[in-house]
Amino acid sequence: MNLKDIRKGDIFSESSVYVFQENVGNQYKFKHLSSGQIVTLDNKYVENLLVTADQYDKTVTVGKEDKHWTEAQIKKESSKANVGDLKQEGIRTIFENIGNEVFTVCFQKADKPLTKKRRQELIDAQAQAVVDAVEAAKTSKKSMIEAAKTAAMEIANNPVLLNEPGEERILRGYKQQFSSRDGRYNCMDIDIMETRPVNINTLLWVVVNNVKYILE
Repeated sequence: MNLKDIRKGDIFSESSVYVFQENVGNQYKFKHLSSGQIVTLDNKYVENLLVTADQYDKTVTVGKEDKHWTEAQIKKESSKANVGDLKQEGIRTIFENIGNEVFTVCFQKADKPLTKKRRQELIDAQAQAVVDAVEAAKTSKKSMIEAAKTAAMEIANNPVLLNEPGEERILRGYKQQFSSRDGRYNCMDIDIMETRPVNINTLLWVVVNNVKYILE
């Protein structure tokens, strides 16, 4: 760009990602991610024109799907909305609507099948828990039948499944893909500078535009 050729009314745009480095007084130093250059911005520019992925002013609980007004809700809340109008966006829609803003997202990786050995270990551990409960009841002269019943109910309520839940993962970054047919979006993970897929069907919470949206 030739600064000497700038004229009043010329149009400019900017879509940048910055990583904060340090500040001295009202001057804030950032690393401009795409160029690697260190730039200095004043506090007013930072406060009024930048969006952070690491802070939020409020927390909102949302569903996975969009919620729409029902006749009963309209009557109860004396709303002027019409039946079927959008009442609250779901977390999937919120993520889909993210543009160039940076964000932090927490999602759950896909479940992993348990190996035959690991599943048997968990089953054996549950069986041993029943034995231990009965032995403890016998030692303390309590009802062994009740102890066995309680332990059996615990197993019934927490059966060993074929899969183990996937780990929760956090990504701080920005979108590289803005539309998807299967709900998977490629995103740049700034912490490791690698592309990682985010599946909107596994979202747990999102921080964007100073709001944290949590899946209910």
